[in-house]
Amino acid sequence: MTVKTEALRGLTGSADSIQLHTSNQSVTFPGNVTVTGTTTLNGTVTGDNAGALVFVGEQTLSGSTDTTINVEDTALFDGTYDQVLIRITDHHPNTDESQFIARGKYGGSYQTTSHYVHTSNIFYEDSYDQITAGSNRDGSGQAFQICKQIGNAAGESFSCDFWIDSPADTVNFKLFRWYPTYIRTSVQAMGGFGHGFYSNSTTGQGALQGVQFGSWDSSASAAQLKDIKIRKYGFKKS
Repeated sequence: MTVKTEALRGLTGSADSIQLHTSNQSVTFPGNVTVTGTTTLNGTVTGDNAGALVFVGEQTLSGSTDTTINVEDTALFDGTYDQVLIRITDHHPNTDESQFIARGKYGGSYQTTSHYVHTSNIFYEDSYDQITAGSNRDGSGQAFQICKQIGNAAGESFSCDFWIDSPADTVNFKLFRWYPTYIRTSVQAMGGFGHGFYSNSTTGQGALQGVQFGSWDSSASAAQLKDIKIRKYGFKKS
């Protein structure tokens, strides 16, 4: 049956919603649909979302004594996405001059062996000086050292975009890259970039199962993360 109408409303003239029959809750629109008001979705949206950036979830710590936080959403690492973006904001460490680190989960465990080949370059305002937050070209690093010297005074914080390419690939080493921005002191705005991979040929070419972020003090001992917000996104396969 085909129904043609200029307007479709509820049972009363002022009704603002339409409820479909519970046994057949679907509507097909053959053309474009224009929404002029706020749209609320209570279910899962499916369809051709190839190439789209998809929000997967959020994790937060507030006033925490934890020294690490793990990102292990199945959707991020099961091959659904070609690329994963983990956006870290509002990190306010418990320890001044702290470092921010990352590790990968392979074979069911977060790897702490010395196979993290990476380099991180940080720039700050004093005549565009550069510091090396971490560099382990020989693979001796036990984590990716994203940055160091993060301030923890009132108003100081750290943020970072952390990217992973092809996390479910079982042939190549996974490539990681990061772009941190943070405040060290009231006169030092810090920022830069880094990249690396986990070079253990036994596990590093396997599928990535998670990423662990953590805080170190200036001597590379575990420190409390305190406050942090993590938003997770995936780029759908084309």
